[in-house]
Amino acid sequence: MIAPVWVYDAEGNYVNGLRRDQFHLYDNGKEQNINVDEVFEPISMVILLQANSAMEHMLPMMSKIGNLIGPMIIGDRGEAAVVAYDASLRTLQEFTSDPDKITAAVKKVNPGGTANRMVDAYEKAARMFE
Repeated sequence: MIAPVWVYDAEGNYVNGLRRDQFHLYDNGKEQNINVDEVFEPISMVILLQANSAMEHMLPMMSKIGNLIGPMIIGDRGEAAVVAYDASLRTLQEFTSDPDKITAAVKKVNPGGTANRMVDAYEKAARMFE
């Protein structure tokens, strides 16, 4: 079985670079044999946020996305950008590895009308990778 695990210190900061001998995994009180994948390939990603009125109730749940994707997805060397779309496309944050900037960008989203330019948003994201 594969179970991705993230480790945080007492202050809630992500701990990276642990070796296999530095922690133990238990299931029902029984220590499990573990393998640690210490290879990390940094990624670049664009977060596309549908920001029309249909998503208004969902936007508050996205307010801490930087804290979620920071350690789990982009890590120390990855990066993410944020684009909101409804009737228009808005780059809220260029590529950054700072999860606080990603969270701040998401908090800036104000839901617009009913339009949804999803295909245009995908195309914009693809161009950002160039």
